[in-house]
Amino acid sequence: MQTYAATPQTPQQKNYVFLPLKYDPKKAGSTVGTLLFMERNSVIESFTKAMSEAGVAWVDTNTGKDNNGVQVLQPVTIPDEVYKKADKGLSTEDE
Repeated sequence: MQTYAATPQTPQQKNYVFLPLKYDPKKAGSTVGTLLFMERNSVIESFTKAMSEAGVAWVDTNTGKDNNGVQVLQPVTIPDEVYKKADKGLSTEDE
C-alpha cells in the first residue's frame, strides 16, 4: 500500500450572475409605480428562466440564495423609504 501526500485544495470560486432587486408592486404608492414594478419583475423572471435553462448559476439578490437554494449572500430588505422616493420620482400631475 502506497502513501500519498494530500495537499488541501481551496474551494472553487463559483461565478454567479447577480439578479437585480425585485420590488414589491403592492408597496408602490401609485398606479404607475405598481405597473413599472410588475413589468420589471416580469422581465427579471423571464431572464431567470432563460438562465436556468442554459445552466447558468445565478443569485436572487432579494433572498441571497442561488438557483440551487444555497444561501450565498445576506438577504436584502428594501425599506419603505425607497418606495416613497420612487413614488415621488414617478408622480405625475394627472393623478
